[in-house]
Amino acid sequence: GGWRRAVRRYYPWLHACKELSVLGWQIGYLFGKTHHCSPWLWILGLVLKRASGADSKELDERREVARAAQLAYAGGLRGPLRWMALAMMRVWHTLNDRFKVLVLGSALVIKLADWWFTSQSSGAPRSGTLPVPPPPSRPPASELGVPLPASKDVCPLCRNKTTNPTAASSGFVYCYPCIFKHVDSLGACPVTLLPCAPGQLVRLYESA
Repeated sequence: GGWRRAVRRYYPWLHACKELSVLGWQIGYLFGKTHHCSPWLWILGLVLKRASGADSKELDERREVARAAQLAYAGGLRGPLRWMALAMMRVWHTLNDRFKVLVLGSALVIKLADWWFTSQSSGAPRSGTLPVPPPPSRPPASELGVPLPASKDVCPLCRNKTTNPTAASSGFVYCYPCIFKHVDSLGACPVTLLPCAPGQLVRLYESA
């Protein structure tokens, strides 16, 4: 519709304006012309500052005041609910204080367990080596396909010595130009007439 064409037409300009505005704010923040490093922080009224020792101390004092208020509220309860609330809050406060240590300790335990089980599985003695399975049998040649030459070194298509030997998905070997043209046009192995695509051809490299 028309709104899609309008979006495709004007979106690149709007995106470029947004990126330029962000770049302008960052340059201004870099040279001390503004207290905000992005227009979004300016809209929200937020200022990024480096926390100092005094800020950390103030945060700790606020946390202690809040915890004292929570414990005072729990202590004002009656009966078993009071002891349950106090115990839960003390456990929660302890977990908050030790959260970083718990995360690092958990990561260390996981890595040690992973190392232990990996070393155990790799060092475990094997009961026996399995024999290598035989290769799959080559499909039979089709009566309607190209007849096979007497020598395996001869390409079934051009009837010359195979150059740049390439195996089709059926396992028969041809010259690369011959089999590529045949498969690309007919989509089948010329000997077995089984389906074969150009992407299924495998180049063979013979060692000298």
